[in-house]
Amino acid sequence: MAREWNATHGKRATLFHLVLYGLARVLQRARAAQPVHGRAQTYQRKQVLLSFAVKKAMSDDAPLATVKEKFERDETFAQVVERTSGEVSGARVEAPSAMDKELSILLNCRASCSRS
Repeated sequence: MAREWNATHGKRATLFHLVLYGLARVLQRARAAQPVHGRAQTYQRKQVLLSFAVKKAMSDDAPLATVKEKFERDETFAQVVERTSGEVSGARVEAPSAMDKELSILLNCRASCSRS
């Protein structure tokens, strides 16, 4: 599918796009989203959110940025490729994202709380 896509579209699709799209579809299926009862209860989610880490540069020492994407039920593969490509490019910008700032606060709080 990715080869066919790349031959006819401007944005290049990768195996990562296929896995992300497939995983979102599986999680959106009605059977996978039903409540599960047992020791702990898991309830149906209202939306599918997937997070992944992106290297800010192509080097072993480069820091990671976290990207979190919401997947809609009626979203096409083309829309996922376009949006994901934009999110990854945006995450590679030097300025920290909102999620990076939140994570930094959490990690700093955790470090200062553990010293007490």
